[in-house]
Amino acid sequence: MTAPPHTTPHRRATARLATLVAVLLTAFAAVFAGTAPADAVTPWQEADHNASTPDSPAMAYYRGSNVEAIRGQDNALWFNVDGGPFNRIGGVTYAAPAITVFRGELWLFQTGQNGDLWAQTLANPNEPNHRRWYWSSPIQFRTQNIGGSGSAVRNNLSPAIAASPDLLFIVAVGANERIYQATMGINRNFSPWSEVPGGARTESAAAAATSPDSRLTVLHRGTDNRIYRQGLYYRYWQWDNNWQQIRNTNTNAAPSIAYNGHENLMAVGWRDANSGQVLTCETLTYAAEATAPQGVPRGNNVASPSAPRLDSEPGGVGVTIRGGNFYDVGGHYFRNNVIYYIHNYYG
Repeated sequence: MTAPPHTTPHRRATARLATLVAVLLTAFAAVFAGTAPADAVTPWQEADHNASTPDSPAMAYYRGSNVEAIRGQDNALWFNVDGGPFNRIGGVTYAAPAITVFRGELWLFQTGQNGDLWAQTLANPNEPNHRRWYWSSPIQFRTQNIGGSGSAVRNNLSPAIAASPDLLFIVAVGANERIYQATMGINRNFSPWSEVPGGARTESAAAAATSPDSRLTVLHRGTDNRIYRQGLYYRYWQWDNNWQQIRNTNTNAAPSIAYNGHENLMAVGWRDANSGQVLTCETLTYAAEATAPQGVPRGNNVASPSAPRLDSEPGGVGVTIRGGNFYDVGGHYFRNNVIYYIHNYYG
């Protein structure tokens, strides 16, 4: 904006000052309104900004849509489809949920108040109006005595679930901080719990993912804040029997893992213990860390108060985080406790 030629220098200066003030006021208004400046560009998308979670969100790709599940501020389960409005499912949980697809059904797991696990499936997936979707009655999977006399799964930690063609693997952390696994078959029969070999202990939720080479990979945060992995070759039910460290990791929260079919690699995500930044890397589907190449941790220019979640998508891997009231390097504002996601991050 420039002043007309006949305007005095004093009036031209005043006009420029007024313009500058207007621009600054607009920028400040954007900050206090919790929105990014108009020219801010980010690959991250914000889900329904009316939704809020105190924990890590979860996401799964199902029938051409991305379905997110969260623990709400009311400790109930909520879900949305493709970033739209969240709908209340109900229940009571003190941990983040887990969601995946098993044999064409969308499964949602939560940790109950007493440490038992509860699972539900989407009851009417053929309903085109996602807001009319509803979920089945919960199925209870008991965890009492999982680690000996009266112990159960820690009720503030999420279970990890991962699907193979015939089995749904469930991985959970006991009250004794040890890691346990069980399976659900195609007839919804549930196996006994058994400890994952290697004697690991963790104060955070475990993570799990399967790959087409008939392997289940389990991650946990060690007592030294490093991430460790172990694999199960489930075709012959053969564990690696030892935990191997994933190099260059340092976290004070649960790790996450997802298979990247686009590159036939495993993507690993975590929250850096020092900066809170969300970091990821890729590694092989089998545990050969002593000799296998591992990608350098990849920063996302975002931070989160909770652990990130990774999920497998047709074009690669998706990442979902909980916002933490900060700006990224591009000036985009991430609202506190609101859900953000990015698709095909590794693709």
